[in-house]
Amino acid sequence: MPAFAHGSMRTYHAAMLRVARRVVERWDRHAATGTPVEVAADMTRMTLDTIGLVGFGFDFDSFARETPHPFIDSMVRCLQWSMTSVGRAPDGDHRAEDEAFRADTDYLASVVDEVIAARTASPPARPADRRGADDLLGLMLTARHPADQTPLDLANIRNQVITFLIAGHETTSGALSFAFYHLLKDLLALRLVQREVDEVWGDDPDPDPTFEDIGRLRFTRQVLNEALRLWPTAPAFTRQPRADTVVGGRYPLAADQRVTVLIPLLHRDPAAWGDNVELFDATRFTPEAEQERSPHAYKPFGTGQRACIGRQFALHEATMLLGLLAHRYRLVDQADYRLRVKETLTLKPDGLTLTPRPRTAADRRANRSLPGAPAALAARPPAAATPEPGTGLPRRVRQGTGALVLHGSNYGTCRELAHHLADKATALGCAAEVAALDAYAGELPTDRPVVIVAVSYHGKPTDDAARFVRWLTDAPAGAARRVTYAVLGVGDRNWADTYQHVPAHVDDRLGALGATRLLPRAGAEASGEIDYTVREFASGLRRALLERYGDPAATGQDESVARPGHTVTEVRGGPLDALVERHGLTAMTVTEAHDLTAPGHHKPKRFLRLDLPAGTGYRTGDHLALLPANAPEAVDRAARALGVRPDALLDIRATRPGRTSLPVDRPLTVRELLTHHLELGA
Repeated sequence: MPAFAHGSMRTYHAAMLRVARRVVERWDRHAATGTPVEVAADMTRMTLDTIGLVGFGFDFDSFARETPHPFIDSMVRCLQWSMTSVGRAPDGDHRAEDEAFRADTDYLASVVDEVIAARTASPPARPADRRGADDLLGLMLTARHPADQTPLDLANIRNQVITFLIAGHETTSGALSFAFYHLLKDLLALRLVQREVDEVWGDDPDPDPTFEDIGRLRFTRQVLNEALRLWPTAPAFTRQPRADTVVGGRYPLAADQRVTVLIPLLHRDPAAWGDNVELFDATRFTPEAEQERSPHAYKPFGTGQRACIGRQFALHEATMLLGLLAHRYRLVDQADYRLRVKETLTLKPDGLTLTPRPRTAADRRANRSLPGAPAALAARPPAAATPEPGTGLPRRVRQGTGALVLHGSNYGTCRELAHHLADKATALGCAAEVAALDAYAGELPTDRPVVIVAVSYHGKPTDDAARFVRWLTDAPAGAARRVTYAVLGVGDRNWADTYQHVPAHVDDRLGALGATRLLPRAGAEASGEIDYTVREFASGLRRALLERYGDPAATGQDESVARPGHTVTEVRGGPLDALVERHGLTAMTVTEAHDLTAPGHHKPKRFLRLDLPAGTGYRTGDHLALLPANAPEAVDRAARALGVRPDALLDIRATRPGRTSLPVDRPLTVRELLTHHLELGA
């Protein structure tokens, strides 16, 4: 479903962060008073608000309530009824429980009907609201059956929304709650998580994490994975054979006889996990350890094609929140909590509390002294070790050089990456073409390099790559001779049993059929540092294209790349004339200014009303430049970090063409530069 593709995950990040801020605000109040927080309750508030906002554009605003939203209470009772009704005595009187269940289901339906009515009454129409049309609810409301173009009926949509609301928050909140429990009991793991997030976000207690930042929190993700190993919040799945069979050579099963797999026991199988299966050990989920272990030993999100489609969604929001809270607080187990597991179809730690206390600079310095490389940076070489490829090579390819970039993409991620790589090739002078893999099923060109971007879905190719993969699998020997190619595989290690299956198969088959690799296959992980891997692959592709197809007449490094953006010398003079002269600025008077956000909000927004000078007009779409005035303490802190004197005079000169917001060609002091011309944040 497109709503769960990688590109959609990126658009959800801002809403996830918005809800994470609500948790921070609540925990700040508890930290100020030294009172404990109820972990499972707050995690449930967070995940319900997140799935409501991201999936359906509806805000449950759970943190404005001291008690859970009534939806939560009704949902929990429904889950309890579902769990107990299966095993209750058939001859008992259960009318009261059944009536209460019907009342709860009616309430859940009424809440969802309100969500649907809010959307259908005012459907998003403006470009700024476009994302609402692409969320789960928007897709269901606009979906049409491919055969007869009939829409989903509202009862179907209501049931789907209830399913997403329950599945989209109940299991994730449990996973986070168990993760906090284990971090409270394993202080080394907590320190390692905190060191990792400190490396990514520094000493700022209130960072603004990017989507890419979350992929760098590898050890934090390992903590969540290990918590889900010990306590998979959806603890069972069932299977039944289509025909009579014998499982493992020992257990006969009749056709359609159900078998229930208890996942906590599967996750404690010594054959897969060793003798210390009860020990919390996040290193079980390093890439190396996962590679050596059967993918069927770990199933916290179910299995097969019906496994949880929201897995990447859940892990992104959970990793971000766990990282943010561990970065901001010391987590204190003031009650010496002993684990009690509560089951309402899903599992949660019952009665878990902790006391958050603000972390200090001294806390972070202590963590940096821990041995070993931080997980967030362990696999990434330092910037100085990866110079721009192509140094000493031609700057462009020979005239007439082509490039073909093929993609296998159901939901757009690989197609977008293919166009990105084509743009990179075009910048080198290639005549680049982008197409679906199926367009070249049967034969690949030999007159130009071929770059393939592909992904697996449960081990199978995408809809626009199925014919190509079938042809490649059955092609005779030598069918790809004289083809030059490179493969960028996209996938998610959370689906370990089929991760990179199709890209690896395409790469191996092309090599076996006589094709020549332009560079080794790269594996970009959608729930990890996909952007970093893509940059590395594009960098390697650039070098390979210039080495193989470079124009000898275009030698030497491009001066605009070799030179720095600015040169800085210390001089004397005035501060602001350069901006006026360079950009034709006109001074305006601010006649009204006030906050649009609540006092103390971490990201304040301001309203400004301006008095336009005579002869100056404005229309929608025009840009307004504002010179910031940073606080003196922020300026002093930045100057100390840069190792410069605030009263030093600078002359900043541009060395590349183009517009710049810096006051070039005029002298100014460091203090003036940092106060009026750069955004310093806090």
